[in-house]
Amino acid sequence: MHVLEPSPAPMAGHLVQAELVPELVDPAEKALCGEIAGVLTIRNGDITDSLLDWLLQVFPELPDDQTEHTALRASITDNLRTMWQMVAGGLVPSVVEPPPSALVWPRKMVHQRVPVSVLTRIYYVGHAMIWHRWVQPAVALHAGEGVDVAKVGAWLHAATFNYLDRAAQRVAEHYEAEAAELFGSRVRSRTAAALEVVHGKPVTAATRRALDFALHDPHRAWVLWAPESPLDLRTELLRTAEDVHAVLGHGDRLALSHGPSEVWGWTSRPVELSPELRGRLLRVLRQPALPRLHLAVSAPAVHETGFRDGILDARRLQSAVVSAGLPAPTVHTQEEAGLAALLLADPAGARRFIATRLRGLAADTSAARTLRETLRVFLAESGSHSRAAAALRVHRNTVAYRLRRVEAELGRPLQLPEHELSSALLIDAWL
Repeated sequence: MHVLEPSPAPMAGHLVQAELVPELVDPAEKALCGEIAGVLTIRNGDITDSLLDWLLQVFPELPDDQTEHTALRASITDNLRTMWQMVAGGLVPSVVEPPPSALVWPRKMVHQRVPVSVLTRIYYVGHAMIWHRWVQPAVALHAGEGVDVAKVGAWLHAATFNYLDRAAQRVAEHYEAEAAELFGSRVRSRTAAALEVVHGKPVTAATRRALDFALHDPHRAWVLWAPESPLDLRTELLRTAEDVHAVLGHGDRLALSHGPSEVWGWTSRPVELSPELRGRLLRVLRQPALPRLHLAVSAPAVHETGFRDGILDARRLQSAVVSAGLPAPTVHTQEEAGLAALLLADPAGARRFIATRLRGLAADTSAARTLRETLRVFLAESGSHSRAAAALRVHRNTVAYRLRRVEAELGRPLQLPEHELSSALLIDAWL
């Protein structure tokens, strides 16, 4: 067990991990903790076997490979041994380091493409099982012996949780270090290849190898961003991008940072975005530790032209969302945005277009909004007064009266088809 040198006392107002563990001063309570730790140390092998079998069932993301199981078994065994020694010695977790074997396993999981979130969850879920199946029953056996078992249980729960929390942090650090070493050059080469395709350069065999993305499969491009964030969110957004990938499709994945608060992504073999999946995406965009996020998604496309045009379409849709000043989080697809995304690529021009085409109807008043909605429905119903009245749930004469007021504001009679008016109303709905 590696014990760290004591750290200087923390400044007032700063919480350190040791302070999260209640203090035991009664000799009998300390002795009981040591006795329980000794019993659990003897049972370490059985506990390891049970934990390993259970974790492999609970976490299907773990590779079904005996070599990897051996590394995980060593990590569990040595972590438990270190933790029981810590308890027996009455030490606080902040001065105990996880054993080296516990940090070999996460580096191996990088190569197996197991997400770091799975590894850290194993520690927290594992603690729950350790406590309920082994530690708590061991404490309960000593009820009625004159020792405050509630206090002993609280100390053991806090000590074991904080040790495993510290171990989970170290696992994440070693995972990220291995990932940076392994994929750093690969990420740079994929990013360069993706930008070459986006900028219209010829796609060579070398470009395809570096890109490592099935261009021949249907795929969606998308842009994920934090509006007006002054923070550098590259790492957090790339993690969020994995969740976006998981919702959007089942094929190849590619995500690259485009500045500190934006990610470009491509997901192949996309699924149809049902209301349920849109709801899942909105939950992804509401990350507790991040600003609210936006997601703009292109229509499915194929080949390098689709790869390029898809991200350009997603960026036009992004511009439309920004121009409209929509509050995050939002999910917009090219299919639903259609023409508005193109028209709003030039926000100032779009506003001028609205003003010149709608004239008095563009006013920001309740009466003007009612007239715009009536005109929009009337045009959508191909000029049918009766269908427009049914859609608006008003009398047919009300529709006719409103349309006369529309013509007065426009300064001219309505002449179907009114393509420019429809476009102006579409932009106005976004703005």
